[in-house]
Amino acid sequence: MHPCLIQKQKEIKWNDARDIVIDAYEEFSVDLAKIVKRFFDGRWIDAKIKDGKVTGAFAHPMTTDTHPYILMNYQGKPRDVMTLAHELGHGIHQVLASDLGPLLSDTPLTLAETASVFGEMLTYRKLIQNTKNEFERKVLLASKIEDMINTVIRQISFFKFEQLVHQSRKEGELTSEDINDIWLETQKNSLGPLNQIR
Repeated sequence: MHPCLIQKQKEIKWNDARDIVIDAYEEFSVDLAKIVKRFFDGRWIDAKIKDGKVTGAFAHPMTTDTHPYILMNYQGKPRDVMTLAHELGHGIHQVLASDLGPLLSDTPLTLAETASVFGEMLTYRKLIQNTKNEFERKVLLASKIEDMINTVIRQISFFKFEQLVHQSRKEGELTSEDINDIWLETQKNSLGPLNQIR
């Protein structure tokens, strides 16, 4: 978040986050909202913070004959509400793709992120609509701008990394140090000179 806008954000309770996300999806598609509700009703989301729990967030598709699960660590911040919506975007995609079977239901990162970022943006719009305090709106806007820049830049750097690894591999075997060097090079190029990477 932008340093000049940092403040203690109002906590969004889990049930309120649930309602915000469902409403956001429902405004776009009743059918998608029904799938989202299945995640909550079926308890397919592990969001409670616990000792020893892995950090981060992801949606895991399991097998095509069962439902996906979502793991995240919900702390009540607006960013957490958007993370929930993001992972539900993956989850919806996984539910809809499951009928294609195991060979066709898997998606490349770029396609998978389309559904999740779309769901995140639906929810972001809902959060902005519901936020009446002008300063809180600015905090949400600044946060979203940074998130979207990072989303785009990160995806491009992943692509560049994979491209360079494959190009370098054509010239011979790569060591773990070679791969690390390629990773660092792509990160330095994508993040620019102001970010120190060793």
